Amino acid sequence: MTRDKDPLDGIDLPEGPDRADLMALLDQITQGAGVGPFAARRNREIELPHPPIHASLLTVKVSLDGAKPPIWRRLRIRGDLTLDMVHEYLQAAMGWSGSHLHHFEPDRDPRSPRHFLNDFDVEEGEEGTPETDARLDQLLREPGDRLRYRYDFGDDWAHTLLVEEVRPASDDDPPAVCVKAVRECPPEDIGGIWAWNEMAVQEEADLDSINLMLSLVGANPEELLAALEGEFEMPPMHPAYREIVDKAHPSVVPELATLFAAALEYEAPRKEDLLAALHPFQTVLDVAGTDGIRLTKANWMEPAACERIWHESGLAWEISKGTREQHTPGMSRLRQATVRAGLLRSHKGRLVPTKRGLAAGQDPELLAKAIAGSLLSAKEPADQDERVLAALVVASGLEVDPQVLAQETTEGMRRHVRKEAVLDEIARLMTGLGWGVGHGPVLRMHLHEAYDVLGLLSMGEGGPIHLSQLPGPGGRLLAALALTDDDS
Repeated sequence: MTRDKDPLDGIDLPEGPDRADLMALLDQITQGAGVGPFAARRNREIELPHPPIHASLLTVKVSLDGAKPPIWRRLRIRGDLTLDMVHEYLQAAMGWSGSHLHHFEPDRDPRSPRHFLNDFDVEEGEEGTPETDARLDQLLREPGDRLRYRYDFGDDWAHTLLVEEVRPASDDDPPAVCVKAVRECPPEDIGGIWAWNEMAVQEEADLDSINLMLSLVGANPEELLAALEGEFEMPPMHPAYREIVDKAHPSVVPELATLFAAALEYEAPRKEDLLAALHPFQTVLDVAGTDGIRLTKANWMEPAACERIWHESGLAWEISKGTREQHTPGMSRLRQATVRAGLLRSHKGRLVPTKRGLAAGQDPELLAKAIAGSLLSAKEPADQDERVLAALVVASGLEVDPQVLAQETTEGMRRHVRKEAVLDEIARLMTGLGWGVGHGPVLRMHLHEAYDVLGLLSMGEGGPIHLSQLPGPGGRLLAALALTDDDS
């Protein structure tokens, strides 16, 4: 049996009232009762009125606080939705990804802050009222009523919901419809509203796209894919892509599908662009011929073959003499890629072409399918997801804001900004799938498989990935091919 230790043991304090006052103050602070301006405060339960007998339909203006120029949505939303579902509709309407925490706050008094508990708060044992127990029409009942919604406690995207009109809801009213949308929301993780205002970038919102996203809230992955396949007329999807859709939060699925659709809308590049992307792989097959490449006792390709590949494939930008595979990372990556694509295999001390490799060496279309079909394979689930997302972002043709690029004075720095934007997007989507590092999100520095995919797709561009080279038109087509069903 142990005894609680006096928290003031070891501190030379007088006995009497002073000590008692200090103990009382310490107890109040640690218990969260709150004393003085710096005292800790405990979240409190929120008293709610009974819901209306008949469900209401609220016309609500949702404004992103502090945005200059203003960013807002006008929604017609059912009052019988619980706040956890209102959160999903707000994410879809505003264009957020659902990758951060949120709170609904019924009042704005900083001296007495209260919030409804999200799922994470409930799991952590926090006191208060769960948002699953509160309907929207228990908080917003008349024109002029307001509710505060905060998303991402780092960037602190604060929203105000203002009731403009209330009428009875009918059975035919959908859960939420957007009737007007003014400007797109900022990108996530940029530093908050003040950072966004300084950028002074304006993009108009797409009302049809917003309502599509609203109509898909709450659907399961199969329903989402069926709806989106009808919307975008998608071909069969690669199983690895379907796997990430199945495991993704519903709020992320529409974004994944939109990127997929953008990838498939990409017009086929010129033949010479595709041949340029395939050229390094074609070179390895040409050097292998029908007899294969002799391997050293350490299982590296012989120096003569390495030197020829180094010069003829376009790898000569690497800091190497090109005669040793083990000293030329790009060459080793190229060999591994051809083996993974089923084009070459080790046999009796040689790297010999497979039946598939012999055919692909004579047919660029077969070679493109072989390379594309191998891009997404990985043993670990996280690695496979990373490879899929890398292909998805490349194939979709992610664009960087022209005003951001205009701030860079050299083409090299503009390439660097584009590359970082691609990697940041992949990392953000990985976080949206539920992956993380420690207790934090995935960042570009944590990516490894994505670098490999980008490196292979840009190998024919005549520059290494560490010099900010990104895939060109041919590499983008290979990424798009990788996302479709390889049996189609």
